[in-house]
Amino acid sequence: REIADGVTKSAQAVQAAEAGIRQIGALARDRTV
Repeated sequence: REIADGVTKSAQAVQAAEAGIRQIGALARDRTV
């Protein structure tokens, strides 16, 4: 169970990181334009 929990947590962290990168990219596009 501990390993599975670690995998799910890491997966959630990756998704959160990707979401943050997308938001930053969107802000950068708006500022450049």
